[in-house]
Amino acid sequence: MENFNQHMIDQLVKVIPQDVLQKLQQLLAQDFNAVLHSVKQQNPTEKQLDQTPTGKDDNNHSNINYECEHCGFTTKRKDLLSKHMQRKHDVKQRAQKEDVIQPPSKRQRTDDVDQRSEERLREKRYITTTALNDGVEKIRLQPTNNEERYDLMLFFKKNKWILCKY
Repeated sequence: MENFNQHMIDQLVKVIPQDVLQKLQQLLAQDFNAVLHSVKQQNPTEKQLDQTPTGKDDNNHSNINYECEHCGFTTKRKDLLSKHMQRKHDVKQRAQKEDVIQPPSKRQRTDDVDQRSEERLREKRYITTTALNDGVEKIRLQPTNNEERYDLMLFFKKNKWILCKY
């Protein structure tokens, strides 16, 4: 009890203004305990007085329970619930609500069925899609060795402002 009172006194010292604190220091210990008790009765919520010396937050939401829709199994962890549903009920994914609208899927590139996968990968590497692709002539520059690569890099480095204007 004495430890609790000391903790309350420490908290009061932090909250009470200096002039009131000086008057309280002049009181006897019994009178001070009476004042402390009356403060506790007047303010039952004690929002400003921290009674948890560890500083733990009560709102950490650790009391959330997840319940299995099929058998009523409850757990505090969502991943354990999904594992339970996979093992016991053979449910691989949770069903999505009908209200949820799926985002539009990415545009699929149309390829000829006759092309081999290697050719598709090779061509896909060099083709980029922009707003201008339909009206602009596409040129593919592929250096055969490091010297040509270096020359191309120097060319674009020197002429990038000229090329960007057009």
